Amino acid sequence: MKYFYLILLFSLFHFHVFAQGFSVEEFLNGQWCDKEKSDCFNIIVDSGLIIYETTTGDFRSGLEIINYDKKKGIITWELIKTSRKTNKFRIISKNKVEFDNGNRRSTMYRQKKK
Repeated sequence: MKYFYLILLFSLFHFHVFAQGFSVEEFLNGQWCDKEKSDCFNIIVDSGLIIYETTTGDFRSGLEIINYDKKKGIITWELIKTSRKTNKFRIISKNKVEFDNGNRRSTMYRQKKK
């Protein structure tokens, strides 16, 4: 019975992400850094799960999509079970976003895979 609820939970989470009307893999998946590459983080999309992690590997959390405003191009998300504030991506292009972590706003760029 425990597994049934676990599968149901992941199914609903998976449905919720795709009900937002955007491709999670296209807009979020990858490593994101500021222009100087001094502030970076990874967003990993795998089988409907979305993971946020620091590049040093010292912090890792699930990521929950809260809202997608298609007109403004803003994806709002929160890190699961953390005290961190809501984060926002304002999509400028496929590989460039304005990132607001609740404390400061910066332009982030998706890094190309090597």
